[in-house]
Amino acid sequence: MSEKFTERFRPRAWEEIRGQDRAVNYLVGQVRSGKARSVVLHGPVGTAKTSAARLYALSLRCLHLSHTHSPCWHCSECKQYERPEGNPGIHDLDCGTRGRLDDIQRYLSILSVPAWGRKRRILHFDEAHRLSERAYDALLLSLEDPPLDTTFIFSTTQLEKIPAPIRSRCAVLDFVLLRPDQIVAYLRGICERAGLEAEPEALALLAHLSGGHVRDALKLLEQAAEVPVHDH
Repeated sequence: MSEKFTERFRPRAWEEIRGQDRAVNYLVGQVRSGKARSVVLHGPVGTAKTSAARLYALSLRCLHLSHTHSPCWHCSECKQYERPEGNPGIHDLDCGTRGRLDDIQRYLSILSVPAWGRKRRILHFDEAHRLSERAYDALLLSLEDPPLDTTFIFSTTQLEKIPAPIRSRCAVLDFVLLRPDQIVAYLRGICERAGLEAEPEALALLAHLSGGHVRDALKLLEQAAEVPVHDH
């Protein structure tokens, strides 16, 4: 089975994340400076929050960053991240399925062990708005006095459900819907990489149907590419 476009064209460098310049510039600045502040990434679905979270986490672990401070994808840290078991310094939690207190307590037990290797340890909470109230209480205790080598990342579509004490201890970054012209430019680049030919009108239609969601635009392009073309 061929790889889905959403996986095949997942951003692997900061410059591949389109239309989120303010958030990307902040994250790159944190990587460049070594400050690695904890962050809340929020915005509509399909706006590259999870991709940005993964790039941020791996950029903080990578041994040979590119000139744009993106992961090199060749060092031992990057190679480990792409293996099924993942990088032992990067921990992802899907709060949609594991957001209860006991889940968080097991997850936070990682903090009692020294960070693996010489780099930072990153804890990523995806769909963070789905954590239970008791889970947030336990998490706040760790955020009040976090280990110096640990960075927390929260990804969410519902910022209002992230407790104020959590937000106050993180940089809150907005991810926005893209304009139609930004979506068209993005799809044109994907077509070039995939060896697809597309009429400008077709890309404009896909951009309109996507509603500004990059992920939806990519899925629509994949569906369109699968439609047989008949010669007349």
